[in-house]
Amino acid sequence: MKRAIFLLSTLMLVSTHGRARDCVVRPGYIFSTLTVDNGLPHNFVDDIYRDSRGFTWISTGGGLARHDGHEFLLLDINSVPVALRDNATRAAREDLFGRLWVISAGGIDVIDLLTMHRAAIQRNDPRFAPLCDITPIDILVDRKGDIWLLTEQRVYNVSFDPAGNIHRVNTTPATTPRVFTTFRVIDDTIHAALDGKIYAVTLTPDNTLSLHCVFPTVDFGAGVHVSSLIKQGNALWIGTENGLFCYRSRILRSFFHDENDPRSISQNMVTGILPLPDGTLLIATLRGLNFLDTATTTFRRLSTRDNPDALNNDFINCLLADGDNLWIGTEAGGINRMTPPRLPLQAYLHDPADPASISPNPVNAILEDRRGNLWVGTVEGGLNRKRPAENTFSRYTTDQAIIPHNSVSAIEEDDQGNLWVGTWGGDVAVLRVATGRVEPLRVITPGTSYIGLLLHDTINCGTWIGTNRDIYFYDITTHQLRTPLPRQFTRNIHGTLGALVDRHHHLWIGTTAGLLRVNLRAIDHNKQALDAVFVSSGDSLVDHLLLAPVSCILEDHQGNIWIGSGRYGLCRLPAPGDATPPLLLTTADGLPNNTVFGILEDYRGTLWISTARGLSTYNPTTARFTNYTTADGLPGNQFYWNAARASSDKKTLYFGGVNGLTIIDATRHNPYPATPHIIFTRLQVLNKTITAADNHHLTADITRATDVQLHESDKSFSIEFTDLHHHNPAPIAYAYRLLGFDNTWINLPPGRRFAAYTNPPPGTYYFQVKNLSTDDKPDTSHATLRIIVRPHFY
Repeated sequence: MKRAIFLLSTLMLVSTHGRARDCVVRPGYIFSTLTVDNGLPHNFVDDIYRDSRGFTWISTGGGLARHDGHEFLLLDINSVPVALRDNATRAAREDLFGRLWVISAGGIDVIDLLTMHRAAIQRNDPRFAPLCDITPIDILVDRKGDIWLLTEQRVYNVSFDPAGNIHRVNTTPATTPRVFTTFRVIDDTIHAALDGKIYAVTLTPDNTLSLHCVFPTVDFGAGVHVSSLIKQGNALWIGTENGLFCYRSRILRSFFHDENDPRSISQNMVTGILPLPDGTLLIATLRGLNFLDTATTTFRRLSTRDNPDALNNDFINCLLADGDNLWIGTEAGGINRMTPPRLPLQAYLHDPADPASISPNPVNAILEDRRGNLWVGTVEGGLNRKRPAENTFSRYTTDQAIIPHNSVSAIEEDDQGNLWVGTWGGDVAVLRVATGRVEPLRVITPGTSYIGLLLHDTINCGTWIGTNRDIYFYDITTHQLRTPLPRQFTRNIHGTLGALVDRHHHLWIGTTAGLLRVNLRAIDHNKQALDAVFVSSGDSLVDHLLLAPVSCILEDHQGNIWIGSGRYGLCRLPAPGDATPPLLLTTADGLPNNTVFGILEDYRGTLWISTARGLSTYNPTTARFTNYTTADGLPGNQFYWNAARASSDKKTLYFGGVNGLTIIDATRHNPYPATPHIIFTRLQVLNKTITAADNHHLTADITRATDVQLHESDKSFSIEFTDLHHHNPAPIAYAYRLLGFDNTWINLPPGRRFAAYTNPPPGTYYFQVKNLSTDDKPDTSHATLRIIVRPHFY
């Protein structure tokens, strides 16, 4: 039962809709953990703090850990160059002079964050003496920048002069045997809980601190532990070991746990209170979290016992709101993080207990028809229909004699509104759906085992059918199945995937033998193609992609053709008349994976790419990728073939994955609202990590350094970096350059965040890093570090 950090949050609860489920989001948040398995020194977390640079400091039973989004820097009794007095750290706060005050069971440590050494005031300032032998249980920094320390018997105030030296240490008289339990800044005044009562702490003319009981009627009794104080509007909320209380208009109202009322607080042992901007209060207990609606005074609970996919431990010690993210420190589960998804989506997953959920297995085909029905084909799960404004699915399988095979691999709509359904069994079912009922019309059998694509051709009044052996055309007028392409085009085909009709009436078909283009205006009366070619770009690298398994094809609003490959990434072929050379984009440019399953364009011209490692957006104007994974709200990182469609207005995007369907609202997409804040986190010279203690290379900690001094004999060095403004740094792609050595930016694949150099000549260089995943941010948002390489004396 520990302290909580109270910061305003922009967190908003997001309700689930109908049967739409997100396998990692409860309730509307994404849950993740930081534990000893990730490098946290201890799973007992007493306090969490965010410093002015954006680092998160976590006070644990095994030392103080600084988290940069990827790794931990540990300070403990054995750390170098600064060691703590004790490993049982309780809290840490930064003052206005760049010093971190750390309180532990051993007392106080003050660390200069510029050098990561013990601060000069602790080593040299005699005014620090009154603080040498105290053991604080809590620490605050007020608006003026004063440090406040709380022990069981005293409150201490530390003020500073303009240079950062200690001006005065003030204290209250000892309260023995009464015991302080917590204190907070309320209306710019320190309020402390002492022996069950609330006191204001004020400075007297003789420079001592005095206590004044500000709420005489609020008395919880001697020995009662008051853990939390927070003011919201005109109400004071008080958390105790015996329940939650609200003091308003001289009336004290209590909230207690009731085993028979699921809307009551989950437990009376309150350990923290966090106000949310919508008026909700987040209440921490030793039995999970509670969301309190202060208007209705009802609680919504979140705990391990109620939802094991959410919190990993119900014993909550502390809370921190960091922008839209909530950090939860626990007794035995380390850190639990609740993050709103960056992607505005609904995920539909199969529920074996719910016959109205989507079919099981991968989603392999998607279509939104002209009536707004969403049709979804799955592997061995049949065909699904979701009607407009509904969140339930109707299933159609071979059991109802609706489709010939339960693996649905392609779906298309003809100009009569009929539904064409291709299957892995090799047959195509044509269904009448205009009446609202699903009625079989006919079955077309091309004679091969896999239907890869279906595309309706209004010019020639038929449907193109791509299989794993050939390409067919079904003439709707005569009901005849034809093979319109010469044999030299189809004899090496072992699969077809991806097709479109562009604005020039050309049919594009992706095959294992290459990319085909057919002029639909040059089809004779026997439905034979008179103008068909394998596409060549004239670029050997791009042509290699076009000969690879093509997985998807898109024409954007400017007429460019985008090709997705099963192995080689993403390719843009310029529109006719455009002299721009072909563009090949891979993981080196920020794409999360070179296996591309689908490409869609939204109403703003942004491309959405589903891959084997999450979802990505690409802004053609800024040439920026923004990548998304399960940590951003996706139900899974593995998408699937032939399963990407956009609504007619391009505002709703549908993607199929191995575990269900993802629907994205493109109108609410905001890739990265935060401005990049790139920090250098590690310098290695000759494979050795360099700290500020090594003044040959650094005079300040690498996180705050402006210069690195190297010698010509330092044959190799590397620099690590991270963007502290983004809660999920894993899919971020960076670019770097060493001005004076590199002529261009060097792009890194997503997740890689270091650069290495060997044998740089003597001279002065500028190492620069930028975030490639900040979709709409200018290139000037980069971090710079000066590198000076000194020559040998001779």
